[in-house]
Amino acid sequence: MSDEMNTQDVQAYNPVAMDEMHNALIQYFEIESEIKAIEYTKAEVRARIEILAKDLGGKAKIDHVGSVQVVPASESHSYDTKALDKLVEIMIEDGELHTAKRIMTCRKTVERKESLRIVGAK
Repeated sequence: MSDEMNTQDVQAYNPVAMDEMHNALIQYFEIESEIKAIEYTKAEVRARIEILAKDLGGKAKIDHVGSVQVVPASESHSYDTKALDKLVEIMIEDGELHTAKRIMTCRKTVERKESLRIVGAK
């Protein structure tokens, strides 16, 4: 079959494959639709679990089912290595080896949103 064949040529060449393709595509898109519906339902249930977990103090364990924990929002700190390298060069040139204030200007803050951990029983 050449690359230049159009859809009508393919249908005439292999109508059985075209029918199978039609059915497979319909099935595929039906499954996609079902997955979206399930994901939406899962998100709703997850939101309900989070509310209940907060009502229970942020943690809950249900024997033989699983556990849940609300992990509070937090910050983490890191340093920009390129900025630190440049700062070290400047400090060496200036003869300043222990200047914590200048190092602190390279500090980055990353905020983490609150999250929910759900673990199934083993």
